[in-house]
Amino acid sequence: MSSEQCSQLDSALPSSFSTWSQTPTGIAAARSSGKVPSTVIAVEKKYAVGLAPSALVHLVMPPERTMKSDAPHAGMLSLHIPSDGRYKVIVGKRARIDVVAGGKIMTSTAFGENFPCLSLRKFVEFSLEAGDATLELSSVSGRFIDVMVVREP
Repeated sequence: MSSEQCSQLDSALPSSFSTWSQTPTGIAAARSSGKVPSTVIAVEKKYAVGLAPSALVHLVMPPERTMKSDAPHAGMLSLHIPSDGRYKVIVGKRARIDVVAGGKIMTSTAFGENFPCLSLRKFVEFSLEAGDATLELSSVSGRFIDVMVVREP
């Protein structure tokens, strides 16, 4: 269903995604593991993330799947997990989403994509322990992507 067929875009956001409708804060993603931004993205806050061409990005851990050549942008963000639990990374367009913690790529526990009448495109859920992590975004078709991390109840 296209956005033109929706009576109101994002009117049916699940309650755990309710902050997705907020205006995003702009932030630039890092291009190399040694330069992951010192600014830590906050849980429950939406960001408009500036990415770089994939050829210029050196991820902390390579994605488990090959990056798509028709989606040539990537980047990394610092993420602080305040407490153990399930967290969803939500993005506004197609992307590969990985979370790196403790020197390894975390295994996702659930995902969803292609939601009619919603401006979000995909989410990936992870069971994460409190502490610092790196959010890796790859295979993104444009230079910018909206991103938000939410804690599941």
